[in-house]
Amino acid sequence: MASEQGSKVGVWSDLAAEIWQKRFEPQRGPLFQAVAEATRVSPGSSFLDAGCGGGGVALAAHRAGARVFGCDISDGVLATARRKVPAGEFKVGNLAALPYSDDSFETVVACDCLLSPKDARSAVLELSRVCAPAGQVCIVVWGEPKESDYSRVFDAMQSLLPTKPTVTPLAVSDAGVLDSLIAEAGLRIRVDQIVKLDYRFISFDDFWSCARVLGGIKLIAEVAGEEKVRATALQASRPCIREDGALVMKNTYRLIITNAKPQ
Repeated sequence: MASEQGSKVGVWSDLAAEIWQKRFEPQRGPLFQAVAEATRVSPGSSFLDAGCGGGGVALAAHRAGARVFGCDISDGVLATARRKVPAGEFKVGNLAALPYSDDSFETVVACDCLLSPKDARSAVLELSRVCAPAGQVCIVVWGEPKESDYSRVFDAMQSLLPTKPTVTPLAVSDAGVLDSLIAEAGLRIRVDQIVKLDYRFISFDDFWSCARVLGGIKLIAEVAGEEKVRATALQASRPCIREDGALVMKNTYRLIITNAKPQ
């Protein structure tokens, strides 16, 4: 779940968080496992899931034997993370000002939680700051709309707004944006890979009953009107609807691993 400053305060209702955890998070297991495998988490190593949401990445790291820590701006979703990983240490914290000392963790991960270029710039610096010199920073973002169905559908919905939103799950997905932020921080990309992940729903209506309450989509509907947003989402989703009516979104994420400190 997105965790950048301002993304859930007054935006993500308890109902939205519950639906995300029940309908979307269970489908994201392959992404969380990909993070654990790409970072080569080792038993006993210290692992920070920054912007952890319900703790999906933290759980994958815990299963690999890591000592898990996590933070999120929403105390509500941290309750879910604590249930998933009772042995983990979770606290409220902002990605732009992480509540940890310098050089605290061997692996620092920010998965699907960099929601604006402005805040992402500070977040990358913070991820580097709390990572040990010999450690690694892992950042995961949504694929570009041309490469990811959910990104494309969401982009179609937000195109209904009179101006491009400053906080969006696609904020750093455009080509070159994340690369520039990493370069500005003085970091070097060591791993750059695509992770594929499907979202499956029994129908478009099933998908919409879940998506309509999510924070970003709800905000778009408040401006453009829910019926217009639904119609736009349906049109953008048509290539994903199968003959039996099932909706299958073929999605991509970009997973990057960098060195811990500026070089």
